Amino acid sequence: MRALIIDCDGTLYQDLDFDNTYFEAICQNNSFDPKELHQLTQSILTGHYIKMNTCIALPNQKANNIMQLKQFLLNIRYVSIDHPDAFYLGDLWSILTLIAFCIDVPASLRQEAFEQTRKQQEKYLMPNEALKKALALCRQKMKLCLLTNSGQDTAQRFIQKLELIDSFDYIVYAAQKPHQLIPNILLHNKNLLEDMSQLTIIGDHYYNDLMPFINSKAQLIWMNPYPLLQKPKADIKELNSLDELINFLIDLANEI
Repeated sequence: MRALIIDCDGTLYQDLDFDNTYFEAICQNNSFDPKELHQLTQSILTGHYIKMNTCIALPNQKANNIMQLKQFLLNIRYVSIDHPDAFYLGDLWSILTLIAFCIDVPASLRQEAFEQTRKQQEKYLMPNEALKKALALCRQKMKLCLLTNSGQDTAQRFIQKLELIDSFDYIVYAAQKPHQLIPNILLHNKNLLEDMSQLTIIGDHYYNDLMPFINSKAQLIWMNPYPLLQKPKADIKELNSLDELINFLIDLANEI
C-alpha cells in the first residue's frame, strides 16, 4: 500500500517565534528577562551553546541569572540515546523545556505556559491553499496519515484552522511518538506499514517522527527550518520551508 505519513506541528505549519509567548509566561515570578531568553534561544537555533539533535542529561543545578544559564548550556553533558536520563534536543519546544528546567520553573507553570503558547499559536494559524492542493494530489495516489502527539481536543482545532481536517484518510491523535508510534498507526490500518518501501514519512523531529523507521526501507524526509543546526547523524533528505514541502509533495504525487 502506497502511503504518506506526515507530522502536524512544525511540519504542516511553521511558527518560529512562539518562544516569546512561552518565556513571558514562565518569567512572571523570577528575575529572568524574556527578551534575553529569546535572544539565547535564537543563538541556539543558529548553532551556538548546545548541539541539537543529540541527547543530553538535564543539569542538576539551577541557574540564577542569564550568565549562569549560558554556562550551564556550554557545559551540558551529552549522553547516549539509551541513557536512562536522556533528553533529546530535537526541536524548538525541547529548547524551551530545557531552559525552563535550568531556571527552576515548576512543572505546573511550565504546563500553563505550554497551554498559553498553544492558544496563542492557534490564533494566527492560516490555511495554505497550495499545501491543501498538494495533499489532495497525493491523496489521489496514496493513503494519507497525519500524526500528532497532542490530544484530539487541542490538535483538532489546529487542523481545522489549517482547513486540513478532511485532507487525510487517518488522523492519529496522541500518537505517543516515538515509542508507541508504530502500534498506534496500526490501530488505524493494520496494512499501512506492510511494505515499508512504499512509505514516505515526513516530520520535523528526528527522534519522534523518523527514528522509528530509520532502519526500514521507507523514504524519510526531515523538515528543518533552522539550516545552521547540527544535523541528525542519519543521511536523510532535508526540507527547510513550507514551500519546499509543497513542491516535494507535488513531485511525489507526480512520480506515481
